[in-house]
Amino acid sequence: MNLSLPLNKDSNNHNSGGSGNGGTSSTGITLSPILSNSILSSPISSPRLISSGNNNNNNNNNNNNNNNNNNNNNNNNNNNNNSNNNSNNSNNNGDKPRKAGIQLDSDGCLIKRIIKEGYGEIPPPRSIVTVHYEGYLSNQVLFDSSVQRNSPFTFQMGTKSVIDAIEQSISTMKVGQEAEIVTTQRYAFGKLGLPPFIPPNVSVIYKIKLLSYKLKSNDFRNFESLINKSKEEKEIGNQFFQKSNYKKAIRHYVKSIWILNDPEQTIGLNEMENKLLKDTLIILYLNLASCNIRLKDGKRGISNCEKILELGGNTTAKFYYRMGQAYSLNKQYDSAKRCLVQAIRLEPNDKLLRDELDNIKKLQEENNK
Repeated sequence: MNLSLPLNKDSNNHNSGGSGNGGTSSTGITLSPILSNSILSSPISSPRLISSGNNNNNNNNNNNNNNNNNNNNNNNNNNNNNSNNNSNNSNNNGDKPRKAGIQLDSDGCLIKRIIKEGYGEIPPPRSIVTVHYEGYLSNQVLFDSSVQRNSPFTFQMGTKSVIDAIEQSISTMKVGQEAEIVTTQRYAFGKLGLPPFIPPNVSVIYKIKLLSYKLKSNDFRNFESLINKSKEEKEIGNQFFQKSNYKKAIRHYVKSIWILNDPEQTIGLNEMENKLLKDTLIILYLNLASCNIRLKDGKRGISNCEKILELGGNTTAKFYYRMGQAYSLNKQYDSAKRCLVQAIRLEPNDKLLRDELDNIKKLQEENNK
């Protein structure tokens, strides 16, 4: 897993999908143990330690503890001496106060705390940036790390290649800066999450170090190069699909979609180009739905089929077959049967469609017992 996994975007506001120029060097989706030795200079902290409101609560608690300590010290001089010795030891260890978090959005859903200052200027828009990162769930379990892979992650800003929390945070960082980012699902993996690795509606924490940036000199110059780059990702996805590695296939299909969804690259297309764009997206969403079905994820399968409907791709038997399968997995058997009936109308001689309809009827009967 890496930063270029599906965009956050709540379903009410955004579409899921994405690409990443640096994503082709990433490894497979894995769950990683928490690192004991990180190149980043500070251990992970809980999101509650970053918000200013909770800091005030902590300060109040500390004041209460100090009052209790003073009362105890009045009763016991030896304890007082021990407390002083402990305080001196803490000072000798060079403990530094934590820096306050910086709110990067208007509603407090994205907070950044600088761990180590950087130098120079922040990356200009559409720069190619290289970072090291660690991604944690809110319970501090590490789910992804370029540090552990010993492979920095590179992507182009402004291309929807990464989740919004990363994009917005890096746009405020200088080279060498290390920061801790706390974000709700709004700027991360959305309401559905990324099962089984990212739970639904979960906040995540990233530790990021900006290693370098440069301006991209060979951006997509025409629509043909955009389509070709998208096809490259799709073909990689097809290879993983044929090997039954559906999770990796999904990653590359999503990247292919992200490339095609870049508005800066698809403004002003002519009629023929727009048709090619839609046809390519329809195929990619069908492939995604097929992966979802094989992973028994009917809900996401339905969602991807609905994207095909939006693109006007509900004209083939294959579409209705996939949507029927997705409905069946979600135990929406009446909708599933209607889809299969429509598929059979389009391909009346296809035995596979009739067999699937019979199978759905049997599942519905068993479910109704």
